[in-house]
Amino acid sequence: MIGFKIIFQSFPISLHRLLLYYVFTFFEVRLWTCEKSSHHWPPGQLRRLRHQSMAMLDSSPTGEDSKFCVVLGAQWGDEGKGKLVDILAQNVQLCARFNGGANAGHTLVVEGKKFAFHLLPCGMINKACKNLIGNGVVVHIPTLMKEIQELKDFDARALERIFISTRAHVLFDSHQIIDGILEAEQGTNSIGTTKRGIGPCYSAKAIRNGLRFGDLLHFEEFERRLRELIAWSQKRFGDPRERDTPAQLQLRKALREYNTKFAFDPEGGKKGGVANVDEEVARYREFAQILRHQIVDSVTLIHEDISRGYKVLVEGANAALLDIDFGTYPFVTSSNTTVGSVCTGLGVPPKQIDTVIGVVKAYTTRVGHGPFPTELQNEAQSLQDHIEMYVGPAQSMERKGHSSGPYEVKPGQKVRVGEMLQEVGHEYGTTTGRRRRCGWLDLALVKYSAMVNGFDSINITKLDVLTGLKQLRIAIAYRNSRMTEVRLPCGYFPSHLEDLKEVVCEYETLEGWAEDISGCSSFKDLPSNAKKYVLRIQELLGIPVSWVGVGPDRESMLKVDEPIIRPDGSISVFRLNAPRSISKLSLKSIERCCEPPQQRPHLNAFLRLLVYELPEAVLAPLRGAFLRLDRDSDGLLSAADLHGAGAGGKTTTSSSFLDALFGEASASPEDEEIRSLLAVSGGANGLGFSDFVAVMMPFCVSLEEAQCRLAFQRLAGAEVTLSRMVLVDTVQAPRAGAGEPVDHGQSHMEQMLKDHLSKKMDD
Repeated sequence: MIGFKIIFQSFPISLHRLLLYYVFTFFEVRLWTCEKSSHHWPPGQLRRLRHQSMAMLDSSPTGEDSKFCVVLGAQWGDEGKGKLVDILAQNVQLCARFNGGANAGHTLVVEGKKFAFHLLPCGMINKACKNLIGNGVVVHIPTLMKEIQELKDFDARALERIFISTRAHVLFDSHQIIDGILEAEQGTNSIGTTKRGIGPCYSAKAIRNGLRFGDLLHFEEFERRLRELIAWSQKRFGDPRERDTPAQLQLRKALREYNTKFAFDPEGGKKGGVANVDEEVARYREFAQILRHQIVDSVTLIHEDISRGYKVLVEGANAALLDIDFGTYPFVTSSNTTVGSVCTGLGVPPKQIDTVIGVVKAYTTRVGHGPFPTELQNEAQSLQDHIEMYVGPAQSMERKGHSSGPYEVKPGQKVRVGEMLQEVGHEYGTTTGRRRRCGWLDLALVKYSAMVNGFDSINITKLDVLTGLKQLRIAIAYRNSRMTEVRLPCGYFPSHLEDLKEVVCEYETLEGWAEDISGCSSFKDLPSNAKKYVLRIQELLGIPVSWVGVGPDRESMLKVDEPIIRPDGSISVFRLNAPRSISKLSLKSIERCCEPPQQRPHLNAFLRLLVYELPEAVLAPLRGAFLRLDRDSDGLLSAADLHGAGAGGKTTTSSSFLDALFGEASASPEDEEIRSLLAVSGGANGLGFSDFVAVMMPFCVSLEEAQCRLAFQRLAGAEVTLSRMVLVDTVQAPRAGAGEPVDHGQSHMEQMLKDHLSKKMDD
């Protein structure tokens, strides 16, 4: 009984809520009123379980109904997280960042205008949304102020909607200079950082000589510690070294003099800087005055908003394979980028998170150095690359850092796939401007990321970039180059770079599509092969795909809100609005079952809810039967399929119906009953696979039939039938006032449901 959860499929959320609410109400009433029951539940325990389960139904893998949704990158970053965050942020009250700094970058296109954020959360585009920079973020204030200034035309009061944790660390220009010095020291073994000072700032945090935003509120103490920090940095990194390059010597001189105007600057000198320490102190004194009312205790703020029922959206910076613990160390960022860091970077407990969405680019990219198993083309475009026929529409586009003019592709042309991904996908870093390395989609890597993060669903981005490639490849598993006959374990990702270098990929080839998909407005509009590509990703990962991106605009993100039927007629595992784990409902205490024929269709409707409790051994013959009946191969059983002409013009008769289903030679008295139930359940559009299984379950799975009949009887009750329950939008649990006991009596609960249902029927 405890831990009751059901796999829900293709049903309105209102019915889910009511079914679950009513079953908990029934057990709450019966278990407390049954004198012979051996169970003695503390008052309110079942009520709490009911509400927890109802809360799970409020969250959806799409994130739209989630109370606390987290969006994370599943690869090496640059997956396009910002677009989904921008969409979800339109319906939340708080958007937060929990890690990283200005080394992250989101580019958003809203109403034709481009916004590039490095520090600001994407919720800034929603003028009704508060935005929080959590304690896990390191913040370069000049960069933050520049981004806020650039938003003034969009929202003159943007500053009032951004809040910064008192515990967030301040990143100074000295950290950026040190970052440049350390990176240059590595030479050819450099990590390939953005040189934004992220690592040195987190180092200062770890050795406890850093400054936090809370220090700005006590400026005299802040000034003293800032001067000490700069002096410490100059002492350790300011003196020239024997093997210094000219670039290092310039950086060390800038640090000694603290003249950051001429120090390393990834923005080409546009940022400005200061000429000495006194100017730096004066600059931060001004920042302290401007930001004084925006520096808050973030733990209190976020928990107050949660208690008010606000929706919270959390966006990750970087991605799973750049996590300092779980990424390709040492070619990683300096913070934790995975789901655990949401808790430590914002001060929220794990149980608060109800939806985690992993963002996966339709191919793989990374910036900087380090092994890349599916790599096709590097930053210098010097690799051999994979050659493929291009069959899509002609394209021409400008490209950065190339002397041979625009990049052009035409139908019938053979293209270098990696180069095409770079140019058509505009794969240049938002923060650095560097060309990204590109390769085939690596699902072995994504499986590892999913294990670490526990994704509830996947958002596939940039599917349109693959348009025109005649064939596509997906890396589905890793093998060791010394023993290629053995697959590495599913989800395994080597922790050592030398082991990762030994990895070879096992590829699966899929057919591409020639149609331009950038104008598609819904998932069903995609070409068949594009759908198959998405479907295959979903099946290989075992995680539903909830969003698919086909272009740069907000409208180009397509929601996948319905099950996908495979070409063989079976349904793909897409558990929309489903809890993360499954446990069985114990129905042993229920002894009676009613069997009125008129309620049989309602029983079948309830059986739909339990389709995915069936093991594959039971589903396999049903899948085969569905395919044999689906004579036009459209994934639906129509009246023509059930009663019309069969293969070769033959008509399916009553006596051969079960033969067509399960190969039984003799007729059965249930033939017509099954046929009529299938026809009635299918409606005008036909019967899908999940409905087919629900109808057939009582005829081929006796145990499940008995359990479900009992469950239906208890859910329907003697006075409130499921036919009436279907009409109900939602049932809100009764709330007691502060300090008032809740009446759990049978009459109160049943009367409340009756009154609510009667009102809905009258409406």
